[in-house]
Amino acid sequence: MAMSRKLEQLLKAQHVAYNTLEHGEAFTSQDVAHAAHMPGRQVAKVVALRDDRGRWLLAVVPAPCRVDLRSLAALSGHHGLRLASERELARRFPDAEPGAMPPFDSLYRVPVFIDVTFADRDQIFFEDGTHRGLVGMRLPDYLRVAEPIAGRFALEPAGN
Repeated sequence: MAMSRKLEQLLKAQHVAYNTLEHGEAFTSQDVAHAAHMPGRQVAKVVALRDDRGRWLLAVVPAPCRVDLRSLAALSGHHGLRLASERELARRFPDAEPGAMPPFDSLYRVPVFIDVTFADRDQIFFEDGTHRGLVGMRLPDYLRVAEPIAGRFALEPAGN
C-alpha cells in the first residue's frame, strides 16, 4: 500500500509542501522512528480512541509518550476513553493500515487533538497511512490544514 490517496489529495488541494520518507515495515511509533533513522520526539504517534458514547477522536503525541486519558477527557469533553480495536480501526479508516492513520479531521471527520509539546518543533512527521512511510511537513502547514485542538495530555516515558 502506498501513501493514503485521501491524504495525498488533501495535501495537494491545500497546496502544502511535504516530503515522504520510506522505511522498513514498523508497527509502533518508536519502531517507525528507529526505522526512519529519526529521534522518537520528531515522530507523531497517532492514537485512535472511542468514548463511552461511541464517538471517535485522534490524539497526537510524540512517539515515546503515552496519552493521559484523564487529561484528554477533560480537554475534549469525551469521557470513558478507550483505545479503538484493530477491527474498529479497519472499518473507520479503510484507506489506512490499522494504526497508521494520518491525523487530519477533514480526512475522516474525527476531531484531532495535539499535545502542546509539538509547539516548539519546526516540522511534524506522521505515518502516511501505511506502516512503511512517513510524511513530513512544516508544523504551521500541518496546523493550518489539520486544525487540531491543542492541549497538554502527553505522558513522558518513565525516567524522563
